[in-house]
Amino acid sequence: MRVSAGRLPFLFVTFCCTIMFIGPRIVDAEEQVPLSQMEETVNKIIDILQEGSGEEKWQQQKKEIVALIDKRLNREEIARRALARHWRDLNSRQKEEFSTLFLELLKDTYINRLRNCSCENEARFYEQRKRGDRAIVYSMAIKDKQEVPIDYRLVKKDGEWGVYDIVVEGVSLISNYRKQFDQIMSRDGYSELIKRLREKTGN
Repeated sequence: MRVSAGRLPFLFVTFCCTIMFIGPRIVDAEEQVPLSQMEETVNKIIDILQEGSGEEKWQQQKKEIVALIDKRLNREEIARRALARHWRDLNSRQKEEFSTLFLELLKDTYINRLRNCSCENEARFYEQRKRGDRAIVYSMAIKDKQEVPIDYRLVKKDGEWGVYDIVVEGVSLISNYRKQFDQIMSRDGYSELIKRLREKTGN
């Protein structure tokens, strides 16, 4: 079985390229926090992408974008949810190892696609729900005159709202990987999963 991204590239690109087109909405400051923190990150990414072109320039842009994405994603929550029931069976070293490789896989898979993202699509956020340290931001992306529902799931940690899953047209980024990882862990164990992740990331 292969660890594959399937049909999900648009999902991550949409996160990085369309949030800046949010329409105006009157909300109180506290309610606005998850959205405003995401907007800030995405606007910085857009600014970086518009700075220039060329391979040397792209390598520098890539580093800056990765740093911004690292800050906005909740690393531990993403890794824990991707492994689900298998997470509790890992020791601290294994959790760190898996988290590092899995996040590197996600970034390696999607970051280069940003280079070809025109960011000309539109997206509007029409609802946000918060409960304690959890939030879901509902949005609709307009791509090629078609509406694509996108939900951003966030968790608050140390005052920052971090994304731990993105759901596009009902398809969860994390659940896609979770199914693959569960099969590998159940059949072949942790060592095989790490081996495949290393092969994918070149480590």
